[in-house]
Amino acid sequence: MYLHQPRSGALPGKSRIGNATQAGDGEFALARPLRVYLVEDSPQVRDLLLDFLNVENEVEIVGTADNEIESVEAILADPVDVVIVDLKLRDGSGMGVIAKLRRARNKQQPKIIVFSNHNFDAIRQRAMELGADHFFDKSTEYEALRAEIVAGR
Repeated sequence: MYLHQPRSGALPGKSRIGNATQAGDGEFALARPLRVYLVEDSPQVRDLLLDFLNVENEVEIVGTADNEIESVEAILADPVDVVIVDLKLRDGSGMGVIAKLRRARNKQQPKIIVFSNHNFDAIRQRAMELGADHFFDKSTEYEALRAEIVAGR
């Protein structure tokens, strides 16, 4: 384990060792992993992302779906911190997932990250208008995606 500095917004007098947070009084509390739900219709891309995003004690992929209805129902039933969504799905669309999650107005709104090959300005703009927080190009931005997710801890 290594000692690292508190992230931006951390409380004064706290430091982190691995997955534990140390308060000023010397007590440690385990930080829970970031809960991520993956909405992707391609089994190959889904498997790649599951391996690529698996950061021990930092990120937990809590579910996957390849369609709009199943993903929205699962996320609303068991809220998550981050949703990674492709725009083209087996049934429905990623745009529908974004719109339905934002309309639900749950107390805990997840960060929604679009990860798609459809990287056109009009599509990117529409996703952001519907409530996406970030948009990454599936063909070139795997590292940027992971960096954004881990930074959200």
